[in-house]
Amino acid sequence: ANSPVTCVDGRKVQVVDSSTAMLSIPNVSLSEAGVFDCCVARNGCGDPKFHSVGNTEDIYIQYQPENVTDFKCFIYNWDDHMNCTWTNP
Repeated sequence: ANSPVTCVDGRKVQVVDSSTAMLSIPNVSLSEAGVFDCCVARNGCGDPKFHSVGNTEDIYIQYQPENVTDFKCFIYNWDDHMNCTWTNP
C-alpha cells in the first residue's frame, strides 16, 4: 500500500540545472521530519500516475535550530572556492 502523498509548496523547490533540483525548507519543524520522494506528475501533485525520480533517507530533526552568530563568508579568487565560518550557539 502506498502512503498518502503530501505536496510541498513548489516555491521551496529550486531547479539548479537540467538534472538537479534542490528542496529547501527554511525554519523546519519537527512535524516535517520523514521521507521525501521527488516525483514528476503530468497532472500536478496527487496525480496517481506520477513518476518517482528519487527519494531521501529519513530526515530526522533532533531539536529546533538555533541562530548562529559571527557568520562570515570569504570568496577566494571569485571562481575558486568560498569558505564560511560561524559561532555555534
